[in-house]
Amino acid sequence: MHVEKVYEELTREIMFKLKLPGSLFYSFIMKRIEWAYIIGFEAGMRNFSGPVAAVVQLTKTGEFIRRFESVTIAARVLDISTSQICKICIKKIGHKTAHGFKFEYADEYYARIQVKKELNTTEL
Repeated sequence: MHVEKVYEELTREIMFKLKLPGSLFYSFIMKRIEWAYIIGFEAGMRNFSGPVAAVVQLTKTGEFIRRFESVTIAARVLDISTSQICKICIKKIGHKTAHGFKFEYADEYYARIQVKKELNTTEL
């Protein structure tokens, strides 16, 4: 749901219950809705459209740099499109890096690292 739609619904409800003009609420409500929308979006709610997967940023050689709670947050922080990051994470042919970084879904990355650790301990 978009911020404007939420604003309209809340304004109508407030106007109906309090019998006051909507113009009094615009700046107050709109600022709070935008704030709540952004916080929810960054927390991974994405308008309740589905689960959010954490991603890991890696160097070209595969060294860990940083973990992000979602593709969207990584894209915003690094100024890279979400599409590019997703294509790298799903290992789409022809998509290896974006802006000089590799990306991997965090659960896959940690599982891969765990397997490497187990293989190294059994070889000793």
